[in-house]
Amino acid sequence: MQAAVAALVSGTEPTHDTFDDLPGALYVTDPDGRITHYNKACIGFAGRVPTLNHDRWCVTWKLFREDDSFLPHNQCPMAVAIRERRAVRGATAIARRPDGTQASFVAYPTPVFDAAGVFIGAVNLLVDITGWHEREQ
Repeated sequence: MQAAVAALVSGTEPTHDTFDDLPGALYVTDPDGRITHYNKACIGFAGRVPTLNHDRWCVTWKLFREDDSFLPHNQCPMAVAIRERRAVRGATAIARRPDGTQASFVAYPTPVFDAAGVFIGAVNLLVDITGWHEREQ
């Protein structure tokens, strides 16, 4: 998977179709956090079409913490993973869509390094956990 993501980040192989068919929201950024690719599931999850090479850190429209306080994109888990060059695990947030609906999710941002160990971008998987707490009750 790391090799496939590295190929997608670097643009050396046509791996877009592989990611587009995954059911979970998955997107890739460059080293500065600009979104360079996202799969179809991101559009449904975010309720919007991200702008490639413009949107930074996340495909979502607005983010909030579990306590409903605003979470700026530059402080989201992906931004932390990129700044600190480390995977972030267990971080949850709430994505607000332009139509006002929301989705709770867990983010799995992971930095990507090339064969020489140079940081070349990051990949993030967003797992929708909306309603999970209620189901556990």
